[in-house]
Amino acid sequence: MGYSTSRPRSSDAAAILLDEQNKRPCRKFLLTGQCDFGSNCRFSHMSEQDLQELSIQVEEERRAREWPLEVTELPEGRLEDWLEKRAKRLSSAPSSRAEPIRATVFQYPVGWPPVQELPPSLRAPPPGGWPLQPSVQWG
Repeated sequence: MGYSTSRPRSSDAAAILLDEQNKRPCRKFLLTGQCDFGSNCRFSHMSEQDLQELSIQVEEERRAREWPLEVTELPEGRLEDWLEKRAKRLSSAPSSRAEPIRATVFQYPVGWPPVQELPPSLRAPPPGGWPLQPSVQWG
């Protein structure tokens, strides 16, 4: 009686992973492939591969909860089509707006470390944007 090959429910997967990671391997199960205690055994019947697969499942479920939008739910379309529609909409809009454009105030997310500890890639751009470097070559 080993670990079931079917995937545990999402609410159980993280708990099972935590429980199994804290158990030592069952010697009898490792030697014979069977254990008299079955799922009631206080030792783990999961292989390293089983633990890794369960860990991947837990991570996938965590990501799915954070970003529940499925790829199949995304609207179909091409970037070029969207840009073309946007250009038409902007060109047909009156050039003078009734409301003045307000400057966007940049704020770092709550819980981030102080700005001085952030890498340059996560810091806000300077007012007016980054200066252009005329002699820089990429490649």
